[in-house]
Amino acid sequence: MVPPYAILLVDDQPIETQTVRKLIEKHRLPLRVSTAANGEEALAQLRAEGCDILFTDIKMPRMNGLDLARHARLLNPSAQLVIYSAFGEFEYAKEAIDLGAIHYLLKPLDIEEFLAVMDKAIGLAKRARETRPHHPAVENEGEGREPGTAISG
Repeated sequence: MVPPYAILLVDDQPIETQTVRKLIEKHRLPLRVSTAANGEEALAQLRAEGCDILFTDIKMPRMNGLDLARHARLLNPSAQLVIYSAFGEFEYAKEAIDLGAIHYLLKPLDIEEFLAVMDKAIGLAKRARETRPHHPAVENEGEGREPGTAISG
């Protein structure tokens, strides 16, 4: 069975995303994991697939995690944002909170804190799905038609 919630892990250090993926698997969290090595790559994945939880580092090449979070908010305002970083500077934490982050984790991850944050993020993702308007006509919009053609009738 495919896990019901999608998490996108973003970090330019592969060992970091591997570690988080292993924690998710070990603790059998109901998460389908995707990874990206930088903000630009993550943004492309968000546009193509979306996610329920965005778990991102801050300092990365091409696009940092805070800029990624800004763009992600426009694409999917209901996605849960978790920032994790080796940098505990107040300005980063303040900006993360301003962007709607539900938590700011410091590296190296504390496993108990990580699990508590994931539990919270999954709960919020579930609530966001339950309260999101469900419009099957919109979800199926465009199926069976050429792009750019109007629906008449």
